[in-house]
Amino acid sequence: MLKRKFETLLIIMFIVILALSSFCFADLEEDLVQSGVKENAETTEEPEESIDKLPDYVVNSISNSNNTNNSLISSNPSASNIDSNSVKKGDVYLLGTDVTLDYEVDGNVYILGTNVNISSKILGNLFVCANTINITKNGYISNSFYGVANNINFLGTAYDIYTTSNNFYIEGSTLRDIHSIANNLTLNCEIGRNADVAGENLSFSGKILGDLNYKSKEPIKIPDGVVSGNVRFEELKEFNLKPNYFILAASFVGLILALWLFMKWLAPNFLSKTDIILKDSLLKNLGIGLLSLLAIPGLAITLMITAIAAYAGVLLLVLYILLACISSSIFVIAINNLLAKKFNFDKGYKVFLLLIVTSIIAWALTIMPYVGGVFSTLYALVGFGIVIRNLLKKGEFVEED
Repeated sequence: MLKRKFETLLIIMFIVILALSSFCFADLEEDLVQSGVKENAETTEEPEESIDKLPDYVVNSISNSNNTNNSLISSNPSASNIDSNSVKKGDVYLLGTDVTLDYEVDGNVYILGTNVNISSKILGNLFVCANTINITKNGYISNSFYGVANNINFLGTAYDIYTTSNNFYIEGSTLRDIHSIANNLTLNCEIGRNADVAGENLSFSGKILGDLNYKSKEPIKIPDGVVSGNVRFEELKEFNLKPNYFILAASFVGLILALWLFMKWLAPNFLSKTDIILKDSLLKNLGIGLLSLLAIPGLAITLMITAIAAYAGVLLLVLYILLACISSSIFVIAINNLLAKKFNFDKGYKVFLLLIVTSIIAWALTIMPYVGGVFSTLYALVGFGIVIRNLLKKGEFVEED
């Protein structure tokens, strides 16, 4: 029975790893060549577009990026010294304040920085999180571009574009679709299929060969001939999210009950020891929880930027996020076990009913004015500490008679 449980858990973890793994389909380059976009993307002799034609926020972000010194940290220590004429095979991870990618990459690229400048070919996907992202005319992405930034200036070529930003200016080529959310968005490019965008200030020119779906406060006058397909407008409404306490409480209690059932099936020994670990030392649980909460992300990032243990770092980060999400629930389950044993409610359905009551009370404490945040933090840290201490000292926690 135990063997089956572990086999099931391994299968679930394997599926998660496959879902998180990214693949580079280099053969898409041939499709881009046939479409005629490759010639435009690889043009190196053509002078750059005059910045006089660009919006003010584009000019400012480009100027700020050009005034900084470039620095980067790569998954491969020698990657920072790669010659601009060479090709880096495999995935590249870049981290720094000012990052410049000016060499060809045959793989996926992951960048985290403040100012990011890209002027080379990427035969894979591009993932960027930064304050400013500048992709020049020489920037060529054979697969998809995923960007989250304050300012994005895209003058290159990509297969698909997915972005969230404050300002987004695009003047280049998108072979297939573009999906973007921005306060200020200017589409002055050729889009091979559809554009799905939303924002307060939208401007359309260039050519959209498919449909245009846009959300804005009011309809926008689109020049004739810009959209070959259908145009669909949806009003962008301002809304104020008011907390629905019933839904919040049901979610909080539901997660705890689901976790309790999962632990009872897969980890019954740990479930029965949560209260023992909690009683052993609240301060130890709190301290180890705080230390782990701070140290594990650093360890995961360190592993991710090394070529050998990159996937181990990703897996560790995923497990960390998962544990952070359920740590509060583990604390509540530990408290409930204490109460159940004290009042002899630890048998049958009584412990389950008590868990519902305990969960509701624990949730109510988190929404109290002034002290609600303190309770939420306490739940998370102590729950984190309980799990880590169980892993480090497995078998040492035994219930006293």
